[in-house]
Amino acid sequence: MKILMTIPMIFLTAACAVEVKDKNETTTPVQIFGAADNLVWNEARVLEKHETIKAHRLTIKKNALITTGEHSLIIQVDELIAEGGTIQNFAPNAQAKFEAKGLSGGAVQIEAKNATGTLNVFLRGENGGRGKHGVLTIPGRHPGCAGTNGGNGGNAGNLELTIESNSGFTLNWDNSGGALGPRGLRGFVRDGTLADTVFPPCDRDMIDGIDGKAGNRGLVCLKMSSHEERVCE
Repeated sequence: MKILMTIPMIFLTAACAVEVKDKNETTTPVQIFGAADNLVWNEARVLEKHETIKAHRLTIKKNALITTGEHSLIIQVDELIAEGGTIQNFAPNAQAKFEAKGLSGGAVQIEAKNATGTLNVFLRGENGGRGKHGVLTIPGRHPGCAGTNGGNGGNAGNLELTIESNSGFTLNWDNSGGALGPRGLRGFVRDGTLADTVFPPCDRDMIDGIDGKAGNRGLVCLKMSSHEERVCE
């Protein structure tokens, strides 16, 4: 886990609107999550599309758990008050369906004139789907005797954080691609044990599947104050 801390500084404020934008729409719909000048997030929430949030002040409470999935989240505020809440692409155990490739996480972009408190941002790709075992039905015949391939893990999203000034702001972040989907194994019976008897058209020359590949890490770029250089890794 990465932890960044900075020193207190001064900020200015200006009122803005709240906006949610879908990349496929030509007009920008507006969705209000609270008073336009003072938004509070205090619960779990899953994004269903790309969103842009503009406000004077955004408070992210400890109970806030914002899961972006494959969607991007853009936050543009004058004041960010973070009280231990979390933004994540996917939950650690999120996994694609059998044999499917895991989804890649959406980008997270945060711009604040001033920031205080502690915020957690966990960039993750969805884990690849498991391969299916070559199940044998005993004593009947079953054509699916070879194991199938596991799916590739999804890539983690990117993070771009820009703060002009802050008052003891701490960012905890992690960045990991989705785990590979494990291969399916050949010639297994329903309880997962090896079959003693193999019936035609199955034979011992059937093969295991192939493990998927793990997803890639995202790019993290941080500028913690107007006096600091942007650092990317």
